[in-house]
Amino acid sequence: MANMLKQISVIVLVLVQLVSGLHFYTSPGDTRCFYEELPKDQVVIGKFDAYVNSRGNEFESDSRLKLSITVDETFDNDHRVVSQKSSSSGDFTFSALDSGEHKFCITPSYSDKTTKIRVFFDLVQAAGETIDSKRKDEVSVLTNKVKQLNNMIQEIQNEQKLMRVS
Repeated sequence: MANMLKQISVIVLVLVQLVSGLHFYTSPGDTRCFYEELPKDQVVIGKFDAYVNSRGNEFESDSRLKLSITVDETFDNDHRVVSQKSSSSGDFTFSALDSGEHKFCITPSYSDKTTKIRVFFDLVQAAGETIDSKRKDEVSVLTNKVKQLNNMIQEIQNEQKLMRVS
């Protein structure tokens, strides 16, 4: 168990430099924003997946769920660099033309306003010359690895809780 945690920690540390990801729960119409400091000429690829609460604690894809994604340069009077309305799953790409703080916002829309929504959001950052469209598959592999590692960490935490209760 300790050896597995050590291996996961090493893998996570290696991947953190390439991919940052988060997931959160929200409701339709609620806008969630986070901030990221980006250097000039940074290429950013954002990938997102959102799911609706179907029953109990189960979440599933629903074609009626839509996401609105915006990215603003906070250092430049909130100049908008990305504005995208999308299905519940997709991606976007942009280059930071100047160094500074960028605000990423996600707003889900869904017919049932009381439904709980789970959003996964991954950012991959690299210098302009290191990521191109031919390497998009590599980005997908890395984001999937981060999701798998997050799931493994969640399982380990659940096991630890069970051990404490026993």
